[in-house]
Order: sequence, then C-alpha cells, then structure tokens
Amino acid sequence: IATAVLSYTDRQVLSLLVDPIRGELKISDAQVSLLLGTAFAVVYGIAGIPLGFLADRTSRRNLIFAGVLVWSAGTLGCGLAHTFGQLFSARIVVGLGEAVLSPAAISLIRDYFQPSRRGTAVGFFLSGIAMGIGAAILIGGGVLHAVELGVLAGTPLTTLPAWRLVLLLIGAPGLVWSLVILVIREPV
Repeated sequence: IATAVLSYTDRQVLSLLVDPIRGELKISDAQVSLLLGTAFAVVYGIAGIPLGFLADRTSRRNLIFAGVLVWSAGTLGCGLAHTFGQLFSARIVVGLGEAVLSPAAISLIRDYFQPSRRGTAVGFFLSGIAMGIGAAILIGGGVLHAVELGVLAGTPLTTLPAWRLVLLLIGAPGLVWSLVILVIREPV
C-alpha cells in the first residue's frame, strides 16, 4: 500500500503546482495539459505491456525497486527542470517508472497469497492506489504549505521556488523507499 501511495503522490503532485510552474517556465495551457496527461499517460499505458511481460519472466521485486528509483528520479528531474522540454521529459520518466508497479505487484500478490485470499490482497493493493490519489493532494499540499511557511529557512534550499522544493521533497523519499523494497523476498 505504501508504494502505491508513494507512486500516486509523485504522479499527482504536479497538478498542485501548475500556476507557479506556468509562471516561471512561461508555458501555455496546452503545454500544461501535455505535462499532466500525455507525457505521463501515454508512456505509462504503452510501457505497462512490456513491463508486464517482464514481470512474468524476471524478479518482480527488482522490477519494483527499479521502478521506484526511476519514477523518483523523474520527480526529482521535474523539480530541476528549467524548460518545458526538460519537464516533459522528466514526466515521461515518471510514467515509465510507475508503469512497473501494478503488473509486478499483482504478480507478486498472486504468488504470495492462496487463491482464497488473493481477492482481499489485491483489494488492499488497489485501495493503496485509491488512498494514493487522495494522499497525493494531502501530502503535496502539506509539503507546499510547509515550504511556504519557511520550514527550510536558513538552508541553501530556500533560494529555490516553492514548486521546485515540493517536487524535490516528494521525489527524494522514493530513493530511500526503494531500499525497503529490497527486503521483499521474491517467491520461488
């Protein structure tokens, strides 16, 4: 569930930051829609098929580990982007990394749980996705509020605009969480 929440937070947080991003990068409404939709969704949708194929043939744990690293790096890249093209590319990376999670996680659930308990296990995983959607706004908004209140005052980070700090602070925990994924034992 925690990985699904992390995934959706990284996926959705950009929607909270549209106005400051638009202002700094001077991007149009059409470009915003490309960032929030196309850059993420097309890659996510297409990459899910070959990544599902890989989940059937390789270590799901390692795929999830790599996916968390990739989408977290993409979120950090969003925070460091200085042009529309850079931000668009970083969103593609987020979509690519996140496309790993569902096929690999559901495959792991299948091996970890008996048929009589799989529905419940998948339900918990899917509830993590639903919670992640809500948590993305709550977590992202909380981080944005904390940054605006000056929680990082006195650090070198205060020179960065709030929207960049939010993306960096949302992306960084995924790098640590990916190590937690390595604790998962790949079923025989």
